[in-house]
Amino acid sequence: VAPGQVRVDAAVGGASPGIYDGPLFAGAFGFLPTAPDSAETAVSVIINSIRDNLNQDLAGLIHVPGLAQVDSKPVLQAIVVTDTMLTSTEWTRDGHDITVAATVIESSLDSLRCDLAAFGGSVLELADATADGDTYTWTFTGVSGTGDGPVIATITGIDTQGASAAGDGSITADNTAPAALGTLTAVTGHQKIHLTWSEPTPDAGSPVAGTELRYVAWGGYPSYSGALPDPPASVDQGDDTGAGVQSGTTLEWAIAPRDVYVVAGFVRDFAGNVSAQGASAAATNYWLGDADADGYVDVIGDVSALGNTYGLTS
Repeated sequence: VAPGQVRVDAAVGGASPGIYDGPLFAGAFGFLPTAPDSAETAVSVIINSIRDNLNQDLAGLIHVPGLAQVDSKPVLQAIVVTDTMLTSTEWTRDGHDITVAATVIESSLDSLRCDLAAFGGSVLELADATADGDTYTWTFTGVSGTGDGPVIATITGIDTQGASAAGDGSITADNTAPAALGTLTAVTGHQKIHLTWSEPTPDAGSPVAGTELRYVAWGGYPSYSGALPDPPASVDQGDDTGAGVQSGTTLEWAIAPRDVYVVAGFVRDFAGNVSAQGASAAATNYWLGDADADGYVDVIGDVSALGNTYGLTS
């Protein structure tokens, strides 16, 4: 048998000649993922001999060439779930927005569905997707109820012949806050405070992004009447140092207005979860006795001023 050909022999015996009922043969077809989802194959018939039930030759018969038309089920490829707020295909969390994209090889697509129940959504239809060639993308806002661990979006495609295929795309959810910051130290400087803290503790969720520092100022320089204020209780309280999320463990925080500053550290992970209040510290941003605010405590500018005002109440 030559390459690309298949030999089928039919041996018929008994009083009822021929293949009276059922197929003579069946063919199995395989498709590469990048191939068209439908194809035609010519079937050439070569008759060696045809005999009747008395084993006599039958002459004058003409065969009709055959044509096999094959339509595969939809082929689903590259199903990708992306957290658009993090620009990540690895991590997401509740409250974020996602997209689900899938490449579908099918020339007679009848139905395409994206099941987002695991993300707190519904089943989105083909009409809900945006198409770019063979790639279909669904957008979903306000992920909810994902917990921690892999979350799956299921894509199901059905062609006009009723053949269906399904595939999954997943992303990992992290809705657990990292551990609180262990230690934080504040050391006085001239118009700055030197802050040092412990390395945040990673957990089983998304990687630690860094430490965010918030502060409150005592106010009322230089008398500071009343009690020292409490540090910010959450990352939404107090004021931002302006330094952003710190990946290291030290910060030279430049701040000019003279005051006592109470600073608290909060650990933020890649998914956006923020720890509870951890360690806190307080310090002035000036040297005590530096009356002329030049960054030095000296005799002429500072000690003399102290002596000239010693004992005064106003």
